[in-house]
Amino acid sequence: MLLLVGPYALLAILAIAARQLGWKAAGAAKALPLSFLIAFLAAAAATGRAEAGLVYWLIMGGLACGLAGDILLLDKGRFFKQGVVAFLGGHVLYIAAFALSGLRPTWRMLMPIAGYFGLY
Repeated sequence: MLLLVGPYALLAILAIAARQLGWKAAGAAKALPLSFLIAFLAAAAATGRAEAGLVYWLIMGGLACGLAGDILLLDKGRFFKQGVVAFLGGHVLYIAAFALSGLRPTWRMLMPIAGYFGLY
């Protein structure tokens, strides 16, 4: 797990620092943490360290859609709608993954969500 969390956290810190410091490569740095996560999960599936079922691939597809959305939104003037559609596709894939995972939320799990939407 440390092999996943450590580099991911460092890449995320790099992306945040690049944005805050106004580096020219800040847009590209934003894609680094998500690219690493997708590559790590693909390698885990290829080596047999993770059982790559349908839910696994749906989550990886959602991550890829998020990466595509980030890249498309680097130029908001030209690709804003495409970026939004990419994020929408990712969320649809996440919903499908959680619906197929067999997770059955209890009322205790749903109460914070209901409270948030109630306040909203």
